[in-house]
Amino acid sequence: MSDPVDKTCPKMETSDANLTYYRIKNWNEYFENNRTREMKHMAWVPVPNKHDGEGYQRIMQQKDGILIYGCWHLILQVASKCLRERGTLLRDDGTPLTAAAIALKTGWRHPRNFERALEFLCTREVAWIERVTTNGQIIPHPPAEIPQPPARNRTEQNRIEENGKDPQMCEFIRFWEAYPRKSGKKIALTAWKNAKDKPELSAILAAIESQKQSDQWQKENGRFIPMPATWLNQGRWDDKLPAYQPKGEYGRQIERRALKESGEYPENIRPRIIKGSDPI
Repeated sequence: MSDPVDKTCPKMETSDANLTYYRIKNWNEYFENNRTREMKHMAWVPVPNKHDGEGYQRIMQQKDGILIYGCWHLILQVASKCLRERGTLLRDDGTPLTAAAIALKTGWRHPRNFERALEFLCTREVAWIERVTTNGQIIPHPPAEIPQPPARNRTEQNRIEENGKDPQMCEFIRFWEAYPRKSGKKIALTAWKNAKDKPELSAILAAIESQKQSDQWQKENGRFIPMPATWLNQGRWDDKLPAYQPKGEYGRQIERRALKESGEYPENIRPRIIKGSDPI
């Protein structure tokens, strides 16, 4: 049974002198080693595992990049089994393998995916595959179309910044989420942008967490927590506030519990338990 005709691929010339086919570029350098060169039939393919090359990065910029990369590995496996010349996409009789033929050989039901992969992998920017004629002439390929983000109006740009895409806005959002008093966000944002001497974000967040435990920030349900803009304008991240001390019997229980956990609580003294209180 002959391979199906791929009507989606570029038409190949019928004359042997002008026949074109696909070939893996630098096959012997990257996909052969001392062991495979001694094999008549390859059962596996050595494949480089670097992911920082320009070609790989350009593939992954595509919306269907992972599909292209998966097709690439299937194409490598098919090329490794070519008996006429390993690394080429040729049948045993010398006729080119089409996208439909590769899909049939690999069991993939969508030839257009291979068509897309072959087309993109041949571009100048990737150049992992090349099209050649039977007399060895390489057919140049036009450059790939690099995807460009659509133009945005000002409203869309503002929305992106509010979502934290801008680095400074992203840091402010983290500050705002951590700061317990949610008042005057716009003024606070202005103060954030104008605070030239503020420390690293991690130091600011650590200062907020520390001051949350202070007596000033705890009493009367946070009534005395400064406005966010005031806190930023006055550089209050440097404040060292006394820790919150619970009052009354509950405070004494907390103190006794802390002493007991630290090993300093006298074992011969039993704490007085008030009715309705939480014993230690």
